[in-house]
Amino acid sequence: MKIAIDIDGVIVDSFPKVLEKINEAYGLNLNLDDFRAYGLDEVTGIPWQEIMKFNNNLFLDPSWHLSLKPVSGAISAIKKLAKAGFKIHFVSDREPPMAGLTQKWMQKYGIENYWEEVHYNPDNIRFVDFKIQKFSRLQSQVIVEDAAHHIDLFVEKAKIFLLDKPWNQYFDHPKVKRVSSWKEITEDLIRK
Repeated sequence: MKIAIDIDGVIVDSFPKVLEKINEAYGLNLNLDDFRAYGLDEVTGIPWQEIMKFNNNLFLDPSWHLSLKPVSGAISAIKKLAKAGFKIHFVSDREPPMAGLTQKWMQKYGIENYWEEVHYNPDNIRFVDFKIQKFSRLQSQVIVEDAAHHIDLFVEKAKIFLLDKPWNQYFDHPKVKRVSSWKEITEDLIRK
């Protein structure tokens, strides 16, 4: 069974550290609960192109990137899913220049051999469009995401898990399973 998993906010707990740097750089005082929308541009008022450039510079900084921690339970869940026969594809809005650091991060946490492919956003297109294209091409039977604004397009094609985050509270769909942990995902998918 093929599973498509987002990276940031789903296996890498990057958002708190991104927010810390944005607050520092722009003199803001935002916290995670302020994010009732997924787009940093929407919440901060900083133009999308500027926020993307800022984000890309952060993620290309090796010491910053490798300091990011995994989402609780994500590493053991990835290993369990792979061992149970799931074909794991990471689908991320990260751009191809981040591939090397993304792989080093995965090596640091011991999951470099547990996935089929990492799909990066090659054209820096708005992440919604990229993910819609990639999920459609992959034809995954399972999707794990933290961004809700595009997953309703796949409810008839895949089992969808939405990791509970402040930015997806507005979303409710009967065919999307909202979860608070990776344990809930593995218990649902790996029946003993």
